[in-house]
Amino acid sequence: MNIYKLLSNAGELVTRQWRATQPPEHDKILYLVQDAGFYIWRTGQIYRFEDYLERTATDRAVAIEASMRVEESEDIRRAVQLLFQMRDALPSKKEKRLAQVVIDRFGFITSMGQRDDFSDYLKTFNSAPPPVIATSTRVMKPKRG
Repeated sequence: MNIYKLLSNAGELVTRQWRATQPPEHDKILYLVQDAGFYIWRTGQIYRFEDYLERTATDRAVAIEASMRVEESEDIRRAVQLLFQMRDALPSKKEKRLAQVVIDRFGFITSMGQRDDFSDYLKTFNSAPPPVIATSTRVMKPKRG
């Protein structure tokens, strides 16, 4: 399975399971989980993430919560905790593997030393309105005479 299909399947599985098992008030945490995937994609790091996934599990194990910025650490800690619970409750090894790919998003960001960049990304995409390009729509009429 190529990396794009893997990420798509993993995201779909976790979103489906999340919606089935978590109350709506946890949606903010789901969006954080999704944003970690968008961050990797939008910053052009898909293949670096693929290489990261090929490392051994012990190589990928990092203290995710402790290394994130204070303002995001509680949400990330909660997200990872809920993802671990979700992964462990899944029936098949394939589904557990897909859920682990989603968990590994946070490990990747941390292990690459990008926690500050991810924090800035969250602030940019979640707090600011989208950028707009303004153009003049006024039509100039030619002068008579």
